[in-house]
Parts: sequence; structure tokens; C-alpha cells
Amino acid sequence: MAGCLSCGEGSNVSPESVRRWTHKLSNVLLSATARKKFHEYLVSREFADGAKLLEFWEKCNDFIAQAETTKHHSRGWKRKSPEKKTRSHTSGAQKYHKTTLKDEAQRIVQFADSYINFDRAQMEALKSAVESGDDKTIVTAITEVKQAAAEMLEDEGYHAFCQNLLTEQGLLKEGN
Repeated sequence: MAGCLSCGEGSNVSPESVRRWTHKLSNVLLSATARKKFHEYLVSREFADGAKLLEFWEKCNDFIAQAETTKHHSRGWKRKSPEKKTRSHTSGAQKYHKTTLKDEAQRIVQFADSYINFDRAQMEALKSAVESGDDKTIVTAITEVKQAAAEMLEDEGYHAFCQNLLTEQGLLKEGN
């Protein structure tokens, strides 16, 4: 496909997608293809903080989507079981176990505590919301830190990513 950027695994990115992604970060975050390309860029250019922020944003996004689904269906949360080092000779089906919204939120808190440079007030607010056990309070707090992570991504590789995309596409000359 002429005029497209390779995005790995045989897929290409059109000039229109590049324009959309470089217009604003939210366009990247809303596209699985763009997030994948952004993550690959962050890792390849050693933007470790940016890569962790993007991973955190995705965890929060998945959490919020699951919370919304769970609210409308009384199925409860399902989480993939960690893969065992030895494979079972039985069914190859993915195993799930039930977990709670609070359990999943605690995993997000642990990730944030280990990898995300939130200020003390942000972390305390997040921890307090999760400890409250109130589903609405937890979802609101996760939504807020997801937004904070997106704002941090602006400075953690997004602008360099945009320049790289535009340069690869021939829409920006190197050195500009």
C-alpha cells in the first residue's frame, strides 16, 4: 500500500491515521493500532516511563470497561489465571477465576505505586478510594488517575512519537 507506514505484522498505517494520531493524544489512546505503535516507539527509544504510563493507562481503561460491563451484568469480574510453568495435558481453554472490583483496583494501585510517578496526594486519594470499598468511588478514582496518566504521557514521548510519525510519512523534514 503506497504511502503507508508499516505497523508490524503486515498491517499498515494510512497518512490519514498519522494525521489523526498526531493531532491529539486522545486519538492515539482510542485506537488499539495507534497504542501498539506508540508503545513500540516508546520501548524502542527507551522512554521507559512513557511505556509504563501507557501500560497503566491501558490497565485503567480495561478496569473501567470491565466495571461498566459488570454493572450491567451480574456476572462478576473474571480474571485470567496466571499461566503455570508446566502445561496441563487437559483442555487448552483459558482458565478464569472470579475476583472483585476492589481486588482489581488494588492491582492498579500496586502498579501505580511501583511504576508511576504520581504525587503523594494523587496516590493517597487513589489508595483511600480503593480502601473505601465503594464501587462508584473506586471507579471515579481510577478514571481520574487514568486522565492524569494521559496528561503525563504528553510529556513522556508523545511529541517525539508525533515527530517520528510525521518524519516517516514525509510530512516533516528531519531536523524540524
